[in-house]
Amino acid sequence: MEALTMDTWVSLAALAGAMSVLLGYLRSMRAEFRGDIAVSRQATNDLRTELKDDIAELRTELKNDIAELRTELKNDIAACHQATDNLRTELKTDIADLRMEIKSDVAELRMAVATLDARVYDLNTSVTGLLAREAAKGR
Repeated sequence: MEALTMDTWVSLAALAGAMSVLLGYLRSMRAEFRGDIAVSRQATNDLRTELKDDIAELRTELKNDIAELRTELKNDIAACHQATDNLRTELKTDIADLRMEIKSDVAELRMAVATLDARVYDLNTSVTGLLAREAAKGR
């Protein structure tokens, strides 16, 4: 093995120095990269937490809205049932009133028919009497 010259030693020392600088730079980059990853992970965790909170809030709002709509729907259905019952009662009353009016009108018509029957009977009796007188005269 040959002895190394001074130039070789200087070159090796320069190379070792450059490698040392590169290793320092790589270590610095690695530390910076790890820091960036840590910051990114924390930001991701923060966003995940924020999203979970937002989802929980939206679920609560949705449940409250659904409960409110159910209550409104139940009230509307109850109001419809009440309106239907009121209409049914009004119709029953109106039907009963119409039946009474019809009965009254029928009674009046029966009386009018009876009166007309009596008049027709009277007229028949008068005509029969007149015809009998005329027939007696003509004999």
